[in-house]
Order: sequence, then C-alpha cells, then structure tokens
Amino acid sequence: MEVGTLRDCQSSVAGYEHVYDLSGNVSEWEDSCDGGGGDAERCSVRGGSFMDADPPSFECSDDGSLYRNMGSDRVGFRCCGM
Repeated sequence: MEVGTLRDCQSSVAGYEHVYDLSGNVSEWEDSCDGGGGDAERCSVRGGSFMDADPPSFECSDDGSLYRNMGSDRVGFRCCGM
C-alpha cells in the first residue's frame, strides 16, 4: 500500500508530523520502561507485528511490554525516511 494512506498511523509528536505508517513487520521498542532497573525492567512495545494475529493487526494503538533483556522475532526498531 502507498505510504501515507493510513492516516491514523501518523506521528502526533511535534516535529515528526510527516512520519507515517509506523506499523508493519515488527512491533517497535519504545523508550518507555517502568523504572524497575536492570533485566527485570519492563519496556513498552507498540504497533503490531505481521505475526501477532490472523489476520494481523497493525493498529498504532496495539501495545504491550517485554523485559529489557528479552529478544523476539516480532519486536525491533523501525527506520523511516521523510
């Protein structure tokens, strides 16, 4: 699908208004942790993965958390160009 067609998946952060379509292949780690410290700290992930459901849900509002030291083939980072 063409970039920018999912208007509800647009950044609402000032200065990033033209960043679109943040849902896709993997859920994205956020810089948002519970402050527990170390490996026991839980950090937020958001955005939905192609592996999360059948059919997959790519809602920007899909969220969850994982422990800081966990890895998953469903969670990563996204790079977006403007």
